[in-house]
Amino acid sequence: DKKDSGSFTVRCSRDNAIYSTGEKATFLIASDVDGEGVFRFTDDGVKVIKQGKITVKKGETYKLSEGFPKPGFLQLAVTIDKKTKLAAAAFDPTKIEPTAVMPRDFDDFWQAGLKELATVPIDAKLEAVEKLSKDGITAYKITLANVHDKRVHGWLCVPPGKGPFPAVLTVPGAGVYGIGPDLHHARLGALAMNIIIHDMPVDQDAAFYKKMSATTLKDYRDIGMADREKSYYRDVILGCVRCLDYLTS
Repeated sequence: DKKDSGSFTVRCSRDNAIYSTGEKATFLIASDVDGEGVFRFTDDGVKVIKQGKITVKKGETYKLSEGFPKPGFLQLAVTIDKKTKLAAAAFDPTKIEPTAVMPRDFDDFWQAGLKELATVPIDAKLEAVEKLSKDGITAYKITLANVHDKRVHGWLCVPPGKGPFPAVLTVPGAGVYGIGPDLHHARLGALAMNIIIHDMPVDQDAAFYKKMSATTLKDYRDIGMADREKSYYRDVILGCVRCLDYLTS
């Protein structure tokens, strides 16, 4: 990578980076420069386990090894010349236990939400978008009714043929932004629906989403956090269920 010339790389010596507790993970630092820096081993980037200094020379590879006492992730951060590179190793990852305690009424809470959702008609509204429909696939902008008078917004791509088709629902990562239709899964023969989690159009320009992110949806993840009935994500999750209701109807 020409952009990263004159730098260094950090990687786990074991290709799958998986170890058992009691073993030590070995990391390889290969440098294209002479320099001094620091390294830090942490428990998944949080609690510091060991740290120190490191001196590297151009064309040489260095080893750092460390163990981990429990199932989890050991992270190594190496900083040289103000550049930081990360690598990690997993220790008995299939034995990692959850740290959160399940609320006693967890199932009751979500069953109540599903009952509330069931009282709201799906009210699917579709708009075919010809310029984005390709290879025999019809792309629709779609909205579905959700709880609290909200709507789910996304795209539905219908492959050619009579069906029935397998269905794929793609939910987004965090943030406030628009999306395009999921032609990829439709080309594979699936009824493909992808959505945003916010009650707003999917196909506005970048300035619209930037404004929403700075105003109405600023720190949206914190909206209603003190009350589980008003949590922003309660309606989001029920909206995802609404999509499954529609896809399987």
